[in-house]
Amino acid sequence: MQSYQLVTLAACETAITGNHTITTEYVELVSGFMGCGVAHVVSTLWTVESAASALMMIQFYQLLQQGQSQAVALAEATQWLRNITNAQLAEWYAGKIPTLP
Repeated sequence: MQSYQLVTLAACETAITGNHTITTEYVELVSGFMGCGVAHVVSTLWTVESAASALMMIQFYQLLQQGQSQAVALAEATQWLRNITNAQLAEWYAGKIPTLP
């Protein structure tokens, strides 16, 4: 059986299980993916602005395409977003626009 190596859930709070208990037979989303053999799941435990989530995911996948491991790409993309200035972000956008179809 073929399995996915990575699933990313870029919406807010996708790793929160809520007030469910094991007796309700509730299986959280992340555990469901991992139970099906997914090696890595990226999800959030907090509210995330859509624009920030999109930027982080773009950077994350670009780092993956450059050969970074999932863990390193996630750490670097998160750090990049945390430290980028408005001027750097404007420059980043300007570099992306010509590449769009």
